[in-house]
Amino acid sequence: MTELQRHSLRGRQILGPVIVAAALLFGAYGWQRGQRPPDPPGSYTIAMTDYRFSADNMLWRVGEKVTITLVDESEAIPPKPHEFMVGRVARTEESVFGLRQEDGFETPFFTGVTIEILAGGGVKMLMPGGSKLTGLPPMQVMTPGPMDMDDMSMNSFMPVVGPKGYLKFSFVVPDKPGEWTIGCFQQSGQHYLNGMKGTVTVIAGSA
Repeated sequence: MTELQRHSLRGRQILGPVIVAAALLFGAYGWQRGQRPPDPPGSYTIAMTDYRFSADNMLWRVGEKVTITLVDESEAIPPKPHEFMVGRVARTEESVFGLRQEDGFETPFFTGVTIEILAGGGVKMLMPGGSKLTGLPPMQVMTPGPMDMDDMSMNSFMPVVGPKGYLKFSFVVPDKPGEWTIGCFQQSGQHYLNGMKGTVTVIAGSA
């Protein structure tokens, strides 16, 4: 082997690991920038930022199994927790200053639905409401700390994910066709008023 061939071989031996490292770095950077690989059918990764959901428009079919991963990607200083609720007609209450935005919906979507908790971490609160929780126990995915007792009586499934936290759960879409709203009502409903909402369209299984 000539000296030139030996230099060429050494160059390739060094360049290979460099290319692999660069690819890994780019992949990690792309993930942080929200450039995730596509979710498989029936699965949704929902980034919760200030103040929006992404994805914010979903199509569910009655009877299909849906898996959702909520990821709090708040970039506020300090970063904010966000919640995920699905229902119809955002709750309001009359006050001396007029109508005040309340937490949740008049008609919750998940009432009577069995929800399986698959994974999570950094969850601030996990209220079952009228749903049945299975899978991991809530305390296993929650961050130890005080909870807002006013939220304990919520009639809706309501996870609150802390900054950089996540929650993965699945359920079978109930026979509740039509359009539903997703929303975050943190800070006395201000997140919802700031535009943190979206839509879910539920269609019949044979449609």
